[in-house]
Amino acid sequence: MHTYLAIGDSLTTAEGSSSQSEDDQGFVLPYLRHLKAELREPFQLKTLVQNMATARQLYWFASNYQHEQTIYDATVITITTGRNDFLDAFEIAKLTKSDRALSQADTLTYQALEALIRYIVETKQHARQPYFIRIFNLYNPYPETDLLDEVIRRYNKKLMTLETYKQVKIINAYDAFQKHTDALLATDHEQPNDAGYQTLVAALIGSGLSPLKKP
Repeated sequence: MHTYLAIGDSLTTAEGSSSQSEDDQGFVLPYLRHLKAELREPFQLKTLVQNMATARQLYWFASNYQHEQTIYDATVITITTGRNDFLDAFEIAKLTKSDRALSQADTLTYQALEALIRYIVETKQHARQPYFIRIFNLYNPYPETDLLDEVIRRYNKKLMTLETYKQVKIINAYDAFQKHTDALLATDHEQPNDAGYQTLVAALIGSGLSPLKKP
């Protein structure tokens, strides 16, 4: 028995999806179907989600001792976090005419995510089953805004250093959305629409299933 653990914010809860079928909403359930089909083994789905959480709030929530067994058992983990940090900081930056809040979001978001990965790896150090972690980087819902785009690109570049953990791969949501932002976002112009979530699913699938399944 495998466990797919989806950790995250409103991206993980499929906010913005309008699909009539619950099984096609967001990226989690379509990706779960892919895991079952490719590995041909039973999977259970677990989630640790907080819609409006910052990266630090998500870290404190997911690293609570009551979730330790769930993390220990997981063989597939996806993580979405950081968008709330940067969008909140962007609003402050527009009001203050300063990029200080965005720079702080860059630093604090990375620190929280790195702490979460370290906690997961330490929790699973004696796990018998192999596992992998997929982390979505950040797309820019306002690509015409140079200041926000510069900070997000800098953060995403920093995020790649987490691949020094052999279990981690960064999923490139930024490039997938950058050229087709309007077509992939919901009416709030921040959350993905159904096409946006399908794009995220495709990016996840493209990252492979190693070490659970060799290429």
